[in-house]
Amino acid sequence: IPKGETRTRFVAQRLGQLGLYFDGILTSPLLRARQTAEILFTENLGAPPQIFQELAPGGSLGSFLAWLEHWQAAPDAKLVLVGHQPDLGEWAEAIAFGQTGQHLVLKKAGIIGIRSGAARIQAHTNNELFLLTSPKWLLS
Repeated sequence: IPKGETRTRFVAQRLGQLGLYFDGILTSPLLRARQTAEILFTENLGAPPQIFQELAPGGSLGSFLAWLEHWQAAPDAKLVLVGHQPDLGEWAEAIAFGQTGQHLVLKKAGIIGIRSGAARIQAHTNNELFLLTSPKWLLS
């Protein structure tokens, strides 16, 4: 088993130990992202992954937010996005702070958690960055 897969599986197991479950798993169509999403699914952290084209490098946050408007889920639903840097970090900055500056660095198998105070998440509207961690922290 490759080192990255082993690390990702362990991170997923730690998330399960913390009681996390995702109502949706969206993944980039690129191979490594799809493999990561499959690990989350096989570790019982959520529903089967759905490929979301906008999570490919260069994807549009606006398109994701438009998709989110129509997502059929409970107001407190949890969604995980599996994608690529620097895009995911920039999306998280825009959602949490209303601007981007490439300050949030997301390592492979790293996690950014954002909680929305609104019924639906919008860029910089009642959102809280509550988690930013590298896999190294979860492995210790």
